[in-house]
Amino acid sequence: KKIDEGNLPPKEVDKAKEGQAADFPEGIPECGADALRFGLLAYTVQGRDVNLDIKRVVGYRQFCNKLWNAVRFALTYVSDLIPTPTLHLEIANHPSISKRDLYILSRLHSTIKECNLQLNLYTFGLATTALHSFFLYDVCDVYLELIKPIVNDLSPENQSTRFAAQATLYTVIEQFLRLSHPFMPFVTEELWQRLPNRSSLTKIESIMISPYPEEVPSWFRPDIENEFDILKEAIHGARSLRSEYKVANHIKAEFAFQSKSNDLFNTLTSLSLDFSTLAKASSFTSLSVDSTPKGYCVKVINDQLSILVNLTGIIDIDIEINRLTKDIERLTPLINTYKRKMTAADYESKVPESVRISNIEKLNAYEVELSTTIQTKLAFEN
Repeated sequence: KKIDEGNLPPKEVDKAKEGQAADFPEGIPECGADALRFGLLAYTVQGRDVNLDIKRVVGYRQFCNKLWNAVRFALTYVSDLIPTPTLHLEIANHPSISKRDLYILSRLHSTIKECNLQLNLYTFGLATTALHSFFLYDVCDVYLELIKPIVNDLSPENQSTRFAAQATLYTVIEQFLRLSHPFMPFVTEELWQRLPNRSSLTKIESIMISPYPEEVPSWFRPDIENEFDILKEAIHGARSLRSEYKVANHIKAEFAFQSKSNDLFNTLTSLSLDFSTLAKASSFTSLSVDSTPKGYCVKVINDQLSILVNLTGIIDIDIEINRLTKDIERLTPLINTYKRKMTAADYESKVPESVRISNIEKLNAYEVELSTTIQTKLAFEN
């Protein structure tokens, strides 16, 4: 329509329409100024010439929608919180703060550091990547899910823990909106204006004139981040088990883990409630590595950790025995192949050290998986 209403001659109009039809056969969907701005900034890693893919801009429109919906949902959790100007500095030292709160604050610290660094270097594309990853994979996928049972528990004994979670969430949302404002000015301004009791936090009337977030050293906890990386691996294993054995999400199955590592044992034991929340488990306990109880199926995460689920009464045992038999038949020749390679006469002299190390790691992982699979099959058969 705009092409027809312009001042191009008829031949140029026809040419423009042909080019538009070739470049955008499905048309150009309305994406909004924020999505287009975010998308163009994300393209700056490629140089000064932009070969714009409208589908990427559509993806960023969906990110803007996700931000809008998730923040509005999160704000219902902090509607009764009265923030103070120094809340973000005090929260990390709150006596009832949990590891989940410390984790998201540490990730926020890293995101703030990355954004400030990339803005100073004018590498805006890397800053958009940091913002996008933090909000989707740390805030939405992990933290918002973990605090639901905490914020919804209004019992007196949970009051202090609930306040710590609310204060952390408010801090994360408010700081993230200011962090994202140069990239998505309209949606962040609108959401910032909706922050509950914002006048208690600051007298500044617009996010546009608010200071850009700076690092808070007390937030940085690499040890907590490492623990949550382990938890995420365990969650991924639990979800794989659900998918593999067709266990619906509404079924709260019993999960467990096996590990010879004391560090892994301590980490997963301390985060068992968070595991149960994200994996929709009824329980998450430790089992001996020497044997697998009857009815349990195993997912080997690595040579140090295995996740188990109790499928008693949930699946058909005979079908699982057949599947495990096929796994054993697949793993056995793989292990024999690696052993044959590694015992060859010229193996040490001809194979690079990095490849030899990789082969040892793969062989160890396959042997652990085979051993666990055999134990699980025996448990089913018994």
